[in-house]
Amino acid sequence: MIPGGFSSVADLKTAASTDPLIASHYQGFDIERAVIVIAPKSALLYASYRKGGNTYWTSRPIHIGAGETLATDGRNLIRARCGNRLSPRRRLPIEVRSPSEAELDAPEVSLPPAPAVTLPDSLTPVN
Repeated sequence: MIPGGFSSVADLKTAASTDPLIASHYQGFDIERAVIVIAPKSALLYASYRKGGNTYWTSRPIHIGAGETLATDGRNLIRARCGNRLSPRRRLPIEVRSPSEAELDAPEVSLPPAPAVTLPDSLTPVN
């Protein structure tokens, strides 16, 4: 939902105030009560995701690991790494072919290739 995710409630608020799709999808999440938390244990939860100009939910729950950073308003959860909402219950709409868990865990931003550099003779690259 949010390329690169968010690291603070302020980032979450900015995304919701500048992106109409996110604002619509986050309805029902009380952003004014949001706090950043760490998942105390692993869980299987359904996740929302963005595809084009639409928002969908996974057809199967995905693994959310212990220690993952989340935002909560006390009732709802949002995954900090991507801004996807999480739910213990199946939600709609579901895409005919929803992405795999690996696709959902892939970074949402692609970094350009690093430029080639020439190392000074006194430095040796570490493998």
